[in-house]
Amino acid sequence: MQKQTYHFIGMGGIGMSALARILLQHGHEVQGSDASASTLLEELQKEGATVRVGQQEGGVPPHATVVYSTDIKEHNIEFVSAKKMGLPMLHRSDLLARLMLEKKPLLVTGTHGKTTTSALLAHVLIEAKLDPTFVVGGILHSLQSNARAGKGDYFVAEADESDGSFLKTAAFGAIVTNLENDHLDFWKTEAALDAAFGAFCAQVKKSEHLIWCYDDERLAALRPKGISYGFCMGADCRIVSHEQTEQGSLFDLLYEGHLYRRIPVALYGRHNVLNAAAVFALCLSLGIPEEQIRQALQSFRGTHRRLEFKGEAHRLKMYDDYGHHPTEIAATLRALRDHIRERRLVAIFQPHRFTRVRDQMDHFATSFADADLVLMTDIYSAREAPIEGVTTEILFEKMKQTLGAKLHYLPRASLEREAAEWLQPFDVAITIGAGDVTHAGKPILDHFAKRAPKYTIGVLCGGTSVEHEVSLRSGKTVVDALDRTLCDVKLFRIDKEAWTKQIAILHNIPTAPFIEIDRLQFMRDPKKLLQQIAERHISYPIYVKPVHLGSSIAVSRAITPDEVITAAKEAFRVDDHILVEQEIRGREIEVSVLGNDYVRIAAPAEMMKSGLYTYEMKYGNQPIEKRIPAPITESQLGILRELTHRTYVALHGQGLARIDFFLDEEGHFWLNEVNPFPGFTTASGYPKMWAASGLTIQQLCEEFLVLALHKSRRQATLRGSPCGP
Repeated sequence: MQKQTYHFIGMGGIGMSALARILLQHGHEVQGSDASASTLLEELQKEGATVRVGQQEGGVPPHATVVYSTDIKEHNIEFVSAKKMGLPMLHRSDLLARLMLEKKPLLVTGTHGKTTTSALLAHVLIEAKLDPTFVVGGILHSLQSNARAGKGDYFVAEADESDGSFLKTAAFGAIVTNLENDHLDFWKTEAALDAAFGAFCAQVKKSEHLIWCYDDERLAALRPKGISYGFCMGADCRIVSHEQTEQGSLFDLLYEGHLYRRIPVALYGRHNVLNAAAVFALCLSLGIPEEQIRQALQSFRGTHRRLEFKGEAHRLKMYDDYGHHPTEIAATLRALRDHIRERRLVAIFQPHRFTRVRDQMDHFATSFADADLVLMTDIYSAREAPIEGVTTEILFEKMKQTLGAKLHYLPRASLEREAAEWLQPFDVAITIGAGDVTHAGKPILDHFAKRAPKYTIGVLCGGTSVEHEVSLRSGKTVVDALDRTLCDVKLFRIDKEAWTKQIAILHNIPTAPFIEIDRLQFMRDPKKLLQQIAERHISYPIYVKPVHLGSSIAVSRAITPDEVITAAKEAFRVDDHILVEQEIRGREIEVSVLGNDYVRIAAPAEMMKSGLYTYEMKYGNQPIEKRIPAPITESQLGILRELTHRTYVALHGQGLARIDFFLDEEGHFWLNEVNPFPGFTTASGYPKMWAASGLTIQQLCEEFLVLALHKSRRQATLRGSPCGP
């Protein structure tokens, strides 16, 4: 391309700045203006562009080609000036089409997900050493840029459906993420929008490089030639399972009869699993080796304004997201909810454009199901003229009908200060919208840090059992671990096992044969216990233990009927109900569990001494050795985790528990007991298992606090007051 001078009207936009960067890298002279200063303008100036804030009649040089976007109206002073001078005028999409002429365009279009998907695709091509050119609608964290002129054959770009410009270039390959009603101010009807997407798909040069989402009903109705992807049965490239991890997501993909197992992507959320699957399929079709694709997906660091972590103050985490359509908002909040689990999620929402609010008025309220609290501010106009009947007040009242007391309005002028007043330590807040709400995150954190609110925490310990001392020591461990800048801590000194086993049996969890008997039954006829043992074919040795006390209190091992009677009398000295169960010969494996709605399971431990444990053996100066992680096979670990999860859920577990199993000589697991308040001393297995899984004792205690706050909020909601901390 011959060296030229280009003048951009509105150069500070994300799409326009990307094109300006490509031209600069090609050696062209680039200048431009924008109505307001921005970081993008500052960066372009450093890269060699001539930048001016504000627009004026004499601002366009007489020898320039003028570039403008759909947002620039015909009455814009520089647009009018360029027309008068008869200068060449290029819509941004026309310039993009020119830049792609000598390349193989790989285009990403759809109502949602274009930026993340195109950025991910560009990243894979870069990591595969294909040196692509790319122009995307977000700043890649890895490159701190939204554009780069490469020497390779491929050109990755977002194809903009909002104004029909995505039809100007026939793609070599393409990804179509979804199709929903948006930009109807341009398209007018659903039918016209659908027809345009059909035309886009039809002009893709190679159908084996057209990847489209089968889960989207409107795309599926178009049935474009190409490769479909999705979760639904019938997709050519089907996601058969997925899970969220601390690092992102893992998914299994069935494609052309081959199962690609545990593909990693460093992004959260089901919607991003879809995006990654599309990129995986397209890259395979381009001949990129599977291992290179995997490594690139795992190393992708995301883009600015797409579930972007902005910072933390006084244990408040702040995120930011560009989502502005109801579907995008819902997907983002769901992904963040699954990542933060039970922490309170506060959405700070700025509606975007009067036309979008008009078209989606009835759908915004349903987008916030995963938020605990929604702080809504004024509609960001994006230079649109107001529309009669479309106001912040009307939208707020419409959303209030569904969201009730968890929705609150805060004026934009005071948003940062007022939002900080609503927040608490351990909250996760997200500014969400395509307007200037993106700038609110840091000021909110600053205001919150100055407030530095505290919780008052009560730690209850002690009790009347013979494990009173263990409870006191556990309470002290928790008190010592809690951060006093977050909590004022007050120490207060002050579960039925047979029921656990009955529930386990109902849920097909292997459990040793047992009998429960109460004191009155036993005192009237001690021999009836022996009769029940015989009738239920419970073989010796047998363990006799109290139902309500710790696992080392008044527990006896009996090998004869007489010993059973003696052991029962001893157990009835400390409890009104006892349990008699058959011994399982094998190894004892303990598992630490944490969570209310989201169940987390730590690395298991093996008790290195079998048989009966005394109190001194468990809590004395030389406690029983525990091996963490327990030396079991991957297959056994999978079974153990599944049984642990099923047991905890069946018992409606809340907060924490330690679940103990026996692993018998044939390799089968048997539920032993569930301890809802496991020991928490320095010798206890519960915190040690979590330490081996990456949680320090301070982090673990803070997780307890988060779970308690979550339970408190849930109880408040049931009482009709849903917005507590």
